[in-house]
Amino acid sequence: MIALAHLSGSRPYTAPLLILSLVFGGFAAACSDDNGGEEAGTRSTEREEVRPVVIFDRADDQPLYHHIETQGTVEPLREIKLYNRLAGFIESNVIRDGRRVAGGDTILALDDREWQMALEDAQNALEKASSEYQIERNQRLRDAGSEALPDEMDRFLRNVHGYSEAMVQVRRAELDLSYTSLVAPFDGQIHTRENFTRGQYLSAGTELGRLVDQSQVRVRFDMLESELADVDEGMTVELETGFGYRASGVVEAVSPVVDDESKTGQVVALFDNPEGRLRGGMTVDGRVLIESVEGRSRIPRAAKLTRDDRPLVFRLNGDEVEWIYIDPVAVTSEWVVINDEEITPGDTLAVDQHFAISHMQKVNPRFRF
Repeated sequence: MIALAHLSGSRPYTAPLLILSLVFGGFAAACSDDNGGEEAGTRSTEREEVRPVVIFDRADDQPLYHHIETQGTVEPLREIKLYNRLAGFIESNVIRDGRRVAGGDTILALDDREWQMALEDAQNALEKASSEYQIERNQRLRDAGSEALPDEMDRFLRNVHGYSEAMVQVRRAELDLSYTSLVAPFDGQIHTRENFTRGQYLSAGTELGRLVDQSQVRVRFDMLESELADVDEGMTVELETGFGYRASGVVEAVSPVVDDESKTGQVVALFDNPEGRLRGGMTVDGRVLIESVEGRSRIPRAAKLTRDDRPLVFRLNGDEVEWIYIDPVAVTSEWVVINDEEITPGDTLAVDQHFAISHMQKVNPRFRF
């Protein structure tokens, strides 16, 4: 009892204060929990508003083409084999695979000293024959008292003195001398597997390589006989290579013959090739555009969806999409032509990741253009 009285007397208010402190502390913690819960709930709501990513592309005003798909092989516009006309030793050459040359450039030059001497001999023979011919011609003119000989007499004198033959020999020697140089007949690139060096002997008629002009190319497309009737000269042709290069050309000719076994004919198209991306021997995919359909707008085929058995598109307005019903005029695997006044060229339409979106939904747009 004494010990208890001592404790009670020494700190009379400690227990009540401790109790009050615990009560108010718990109340404050409860209030704090209530406020924190509201803020967490707000943040959670904000996080829950996740906008779907949707891919968009644009409508345009281009016509829609119907086409025939085919494959073809590329040919250079011009290609010749290179030969030396005369036998001889190489003086100089630029025959390297891939070497570009301009029309008039010397591709190969042979040692021409032998041909120079042959020309000089021919010229000397011509001078001698000419002198003899002129002497007798002048004498006959004096005897006849005339200023001109009859044609038959003049030809006779030329042949008798060898003047006509000498003239032919000079022209032949000049021609042979010109054959000692091989000149490019047009701009192009050299293709060869050979390596020629100075001093190397060449036999006459050696194949040196090829000169290829690919500034333009022709492509021969194979088509079924049933398709040839739909193709005319001047139609547009599009091609694509295996590495993604695309070009546009025109139909130059339609073959008049159909292969008996394959029942196919050929359509020849001409393409500009300024960068040289198309090379002889390539196989390319082609599309001959045989018909066009025009409308108010052309939209990507991927933009067209169906809801309640009606076709529609989603158009982007700010960060929201609205669906608009459409009435297609023509449809292909890539495009749709429409005349709906609500869609105009330049409108931005959803083309991917848009199957589950709804009218007036906010989205996170990504663009293909």
